[in-house]
Amino acid sequence: MTAPASQPPVPAAGFAPLIGAQVADERVRKDSLEQRGIAVISSAGTLVAIVLGFLSLTRLGDAERMPSVALGLLIGTLVVLTAASALGLLINLPRPLPVVELHDLIGQRDAAAPQTELAFQCTLLVTLRQHNRGCARRLFGALLLEVLALAMMAGSALRILWPAL
Repeated sequence: MTAPASQPPVPAAGFAPLIGAQVADERVRKDSLEQRGIAVISSAGTLVAIVLGFLSLTRLGDAERMPSVALGLLIGTLVVLTAASALGLLINLPRPLPVVELHDLIGQRDAAAPQTELAFQCTLLVTLRQHNRGCARRLFGALLLEVLALAMMAGSALRILWPAL
């Protein structure tokens, strides 16, 4: 008998400790990804503050007008950092996870309880892994955007410091 497409196949009851350990590992991974998502938001916010501070300093007093290439790079940096922050927020969006409903447990025979628990653990494991994989991809994208933003900031600084470039 095969399991429906929405539910993973249920292994033998002897695998329950292994499945439980993997669910615990995925929960730890989920927490770690969420913490890194918050770190991306924090670092992107700091970089935005630095860019805005730099833009305001260049507008003070008798400073020469900023080269348009440098200004374009800094504006692009703000856009890229905003996108990185948005990805960090997406990592931390609450996602529904399977829960055991009381009506599923009522009427269960004691002999079937371990298999029911194992089926739930398998469903939870699959859901957590899918969620974590998506979060890992978003985190990778956010980190790449931050690196791109730093490169754009460096390019802008080089253009300002050495106008002949």
